[in-house]
Amino acid sequence: MASIEVRQRPKGTTYRVVWRTPGGLKKSKTWPTMEKAHRWKSLIEEADGDSTRAAEALAHRSSQAMTVDSVSDHRMERSDGAEQNRFLTRAERRTDIPAIRAINEAAFPSQEEADLVDNLRADDEAWIDGLSIVTTTDDDAPVGHALLSRCQVGDSPALALAPCAVLPEYQHQGYGSAAVRAAIEAARSMEERLIVVLGHPDYYPKFGFVPASRLRVTAPFEVPDDAFMALQLHPGLEAPSGRVQYASAFGI
Repeated sequence: MASIEVRQRPKGTTYRVVWRTPGGLKKSKTWPTMEKAHRWKSLIEEADGDSTRAAEALAHRSSQAMTVDSVSDHRMERSDGAEQNRFLTRAERRTDIPAIRAINEAAFPSQEEADLVDNLRADDEAWIDGLSIVTTTDDDAPVGHALLSRCQVGDSPALALAPCAVLPEYQHQGYGSAAVRAAIEAARSMEERLIVVLGHPDYYPKFGFVPASRLRVTAPFEVPDDAFMALQLHPGLEAPSGRVQYASAFGI
């Protein structure tokens, strides 16, 4: 039977679901709201402690929520306002894992980003089902990918956007932007409060990112102010502030 541990901290409260696998191994996963913790607890209990089955069930529900109509907002427009493309986005499925690795291997000069995704997927504290997003072709083949994983800002949970990748033959056509927008909307629907990203200052502001320093968020490394950015997902709610602590997979 799974249990929920409530952790109260100076800047917020987190909810940790603890359970045992079919083999008797103790595992845990942290969530920012009680509602999400109870949802995961129910899925774990339905799966008899098998986190892989629980994750597949959660991803299936997330992908069902991302209908074609719901992604119709993920469009790129020409300067004259005419619609240029419509992109299909959805949450990662287990069968997408090889394709996602291939996307990241093709988009970057080394395997570091592909390895990062695999290592984050294996980290129950960092991985959040439904926040690994793919952009697909009309026949449902993934060609773009954007990942949000758990980080801490100060003492509060937040999200890190990394990596973002598109197969070379599909780059500069809007597939990456569609994945990022879908990931942001998925995080907002999950009541997450803040996303941080290290990236090009000419690219990410179009999604609403601003220099993280404006939100009193600092990086754990030296970086130009305009390259380390943050997005407050619910402007009416107080966002976490403080120094970012990335998941261990980042090696920071």
